[in-house]
Amino acid sequence: MRFFIGFLWLLACYNAGANMASPYQKGTVGVNALASADIDVLHEKILVTPDKDFEKAAWQIEYLIKTDKSGTVPLLFVALDYAEGFKVTVDGQEVTLRPVPIRPGGNDTSAFSGFGVVLDSLDGKGEGKHAIITWKEGHTEQVYLKELKYFELNLQPGQHTVKVSYTGRVSEYNAAWIRHKAFFYSLVPAKFWKSFSGLEITIDGSQYHNNYETNLGAPQSGKTESIATWKFDKLPADQFSLMNVPKVSSLATTLIAVDPSGLAIIAGAVMMAINIWLLWLYRLKKPSGGSPRPMIVGSILVPLLFMVAYFWAYSVIDYFIGPDASRRHGYYFLSIIFYPVLVPVYLLVMWIIDIIIRRRLQPK
Repeated sequence: MRFFIGFLWLLACYNAGANMASPYQKGTVGVNALASADIDVLHEKILVTPDKDFEKAAWQIEYLIKTDKSGTVPLLFVALDYAEGFKVTVDGQEVTLRPVPIRPGGNDTSAFSGFGVVLDSLDGKGEGKHAIITWKEGHTEQVYLKELKYFELNLQPGQHTVKVSYTGRVSEYNAAWIRHKAFFYSLVPAKFWKSFSGLEITIDGSQYHNNYETNLGAPQSGKTESIATWKFDKLPADQFSLMNVPKVSSLATTLIAVDPSGLAIIAGAVMMAINIWLLWLYRLKKPSGGSPRPMIVGSILVPLLFMVAYFWAYSVIDYFIGPDASRRHGYYFLSIIFYPVLVPVYLLVMWIIDIIIRRRLQPK
C-alpha cells in the first residue's frame, strides 16, 4: 500500500509541474506620454504589428504636439514593461535619453514641477525606486523609476512630431484551459491633455496569419488579416486591447466539456466492469470460499488507476488543445488524499457484488 501511495504522489507532482505560478503574466501595457506643462498633445497615431507567434509586437506611436514657447522643453514618458528597442525621434531626429532628474534626498520631486502631472512618494533604492503618478485627483498610477524615459527638446514655437518605437511583450492569462494572449495600450493619458483632436489606431496583421479581436469594433478601413485602421474623434476606451483567437479542435472542445473528472469516471467505470467480469469468472470456478483474488487486487488497482486516469486526463486534454493550452490547472494533485478513502469504499462495493454473484451461481 505504501508503494502505491508513493507512486501516486510522484505522479501527481509530475503532472502538477509549473502550476503554482500566477496564471497572469503581465506584458507591455503601452507607452504613456507625460507631456510637460509647456506642451500640448494634439493627435496620436498608434501602429502595432504583432509577430507571427503573437508573442511580441512592434509598436510605433506618433504624437503631434504644439508649444507656444521657444527653448528647452522637458518631456517624460512612462514605458511600462517594454521588451527592447525604445527609441524616440522629434521631427525626424533621434533624441538622446537622459537620466531622470531626481535630486538627492529621497522624496524631493521638485524636478518634476514643470510637468502637468504630479510625481510623488518616491521611495526604494536603485531600480526598485518607484513613484506615484497623479494624472488627476482620483486617477493615480504607480511606476518604477527605471520605467521613466526622460529627455529634453530644444523647440521653436509651433507644431512638432514626436515618434516613439519599441518592441512590446504580450500579456498572458492562463487560468483557463486555453492560453489567452493580448497586447494592451493605455489611452488614459489622453483624457488629461489640453485638447484632443483625434486618435488613429492601425493594426498590421500581415505577419500573424490567425484571427484576432479588439475592443474597438469594426475597422473603418482595411482588413484584419492584413492592415486595418480605426479613427476616433473621442477616446473609445481607457485601454486598447489586441487579443488572439486560439484555434481549438472540436475534439478538444468536447474533452474540455467532459472535464478530467468525467474522463476519469468513464475510465473507472470501464475498469470496474472488467473487474466484475474477472470476479464472475473466478466464482464460476470457485463458487464458494473466502475472499476472491480479483476483489482484493481490484480494490487496490482500480482506485489507483482511477486516480491515474484523473491526473493524466489533464495532459490528454492539453495535448489535443495544442500549443494554445495553458497547462496550468491549480492544485488538482491534492485529490490524492481521496485514494485511502476510495479503497475501502470500492472494496465494500465489490464485496456486495461478490455476494450477489455467489447467490446467482448457487444451484437451485
